[in-house]
Amino acid sequence: MLLIRLFDNIIDIYYFFQKHKKHFICFSIEIIIVVILIACYASKDTKSPILKSKILNVEKKNDSINYLLKMAERRDSINIVELRRLPSLQPIPGKNIIAISTRYGTRTNAAYGMVRFHDGIDFAARKGTPIYADGDGIIIDSDFDNGYGNHIQIDHENGYITFYGHMNSRKVIKGQRVMRGDTIGTVGSTGVSTGYHLHYKISYKGEPVNPSIFQ
Repeated sequence: MLLIRLFDNIIDIYYFFQKHKKHFICFSIEIIIVVILIACYASKDTKSPILKSKILNVEKKNDSINYLLKMAERRDSINIVELRRLPSLQPIPGKNIIAISTRYGTRTNAAYGMVRFHDGIDFAARKGTPIYADGDGIIIDSDFDNGYGNHIQIDHENGYITFYGHMNSRKVIKGQRVMRGDTIGTVGSTGVSTGYHLHYKISYKGEPVNPSIFQ
């Protein structure tokens, strides 16, 4: 009798499994996935949860971009300092630009009435619009001349130098260190200029570079 009951139980289990095998298969797959995820998570650095928590809360910081870069610099082998020096931040946000009045390349100069090489980009914007440093560096020139009016140069200490001309005001002085996103001046029309705009140019080891490749 015991063998008959055991056999009946086995038969019942078999038919039960056949009836619900799809659910068993799905459940087994889910268990396997969970085990794999736990194994992967356990193999990571123990600081990962802390980093994730800080990244999730990064919006609470006043300077989210700089905060993330600092966090990445502590953990990764990428040289964040070098990345920050690249002139890759547009000096005037797109929402504040009325037009790109002149692009990089050969053009007819409106002020002089002759064909000349334009070594930068002219961003037309309202007078007083903030101008931001496009990368970390040191101010090597903050002055006024008859051509570019109020102008600033930043040496990014990697071969790149950026120039900002025709400014209404200058917010930095020679020798001052600036970080990407710092306000360095405002848009104006000083020097030889036909309207409010920023003349922005980049040079690499003394040679002009098209700023468009960085924007």
